Amino acid sequence: MKKLAIGLVFLLMTVSAGAQISLGGSIGLRIRDSRLALNLSPDIGYRINSSMVVGTSLSYYTGADRFGVSPYYRWMFLPIGNTLRLFVTASAPMWFGRDYRSIGAIVRPGAAIRLADMAYLAIHIGAFGFNSVTTSAGRTSGWVGQMDRDSVSIGIYFNL
Repeated sequence: MKKLAIGLVFLLMTVSAGAQISLGGSIGLRIRDSRLALNLSPDIGYRINSSMVVGTSLSYYTGADRFGVSPYYRWMFLPIGNTLRLFVTASAPMWFGRDYRSIGAIVRPGAAIRLADMAYLAIHIGAFGFNSVTTSAGRTSGWVGQMDRDSVSIGIYFNL
């Protein structure tokens, strides 16, 4: 964990001086067994150029009382007009909770809709990758492939 944090700091320090800071976050909702769970994820990133962003998000999931950190790389491509842009986010999410730890490598497709000059609405749909979970019952690892309502998150981002 310490090596990862040092590596992320080094990566962010080497980003060009002309990069823009991106602030924002997302909210994810899940309803299971008549219970509502909320995932809150504030986010900070560095826009390297018009199509690449590196950063990290911090997360709290109310459904299981878990905290997470997720360094990411976002590649934006295929601008459609001046309003819509498709993107792919590759991340390494790490979650921690009571008797729970997980680490993964996940790719999530999405779309960014321009709301104003420096504001975007971002929608992630789906999650594909690998995840390893350790609980008090043992350890499980496996491939992740999700394309349902539980894999949708909506966020707002501001480029400063």
